[in-house]
Amino acid sequence: MRLNRGEIDEQGRLRLVGRLKREFKTSKGKYVAPSQIENVLALSTIFESVAVFGSGMT
Repeated sequence: MRLNRGEIDEQGRLRLVGRLKREFKTSKGKYVAPSQIENVLALSTIFESVAVFGSGMT
């Protein structure tokens, strides 16, 4: 089953496959691309998966 920003597999698990915005604005007005931060974190072997989101966006 394919959803707008994710998909549900046969076991009912949700996998995110997209994002609503490519950048988000910090409280100080600066725009940040979470994909750049995720790419750096994903280089580490201690993480299985990585997702960065803005404050209050959970």
